[in-house]
Amino acid sequence: GKPRLLDCIQVEVTSVCPGRCVYCPHTTQAGYWRSRHMEAATFARLWPLMQESGRVHLQGWGEPFLHPRFMDFAALARKAGCRVSTTTCGLRMDETLAGQIVGSGIDIVAFSLVGTDEASNAPRAGVPFSRVSEAVRTLQPWKACPILWTNWTYTRR
Repeated sequence: GKPRLLDCIQVEVTSVCPGRCVYCPHTTQAGYWRSRHMEAATFARLWPLMQESGRVHLQGWGEPFLHPRFMDFAALARKAGCRVSTTTCGLRMDETLAGQIVGSGIDIVAFSLVGTDEASNAPRAGVPFSRVSEAVRTLQPWKACPILWTNWTYTRR
């Protein structure tokens, strides 16, 4: 196909998250934070931008797989000719979701962490390292897309 103007666009499809990481606005701005899902019509308005992008990365301050229309959004991005990726905390991962991910054509799933064991990952309150590890083990046998561990760092004040 023709060259695309943009390599990637990142779209925050939800600001809803069950975690309460110490560095996240869910926690640091708890009195002001508004958790909500992006409306499907809003996502659809990104169509012209998606047609100019090589990848749509569905991720932000929320847990993308909590959005009830997540797979529809992935399908629309694929229809625009984009590769699709996401970053997840892993809390929602199960066999059903793993199958949906593979069927959707998502080509990268990243799991966010701040450490490599329970103690060093403690700043991700509500997102235990053991659960993220289990989520990776659930998706890994499908081997249809790369699984990445993303290591977010933060500074304690």
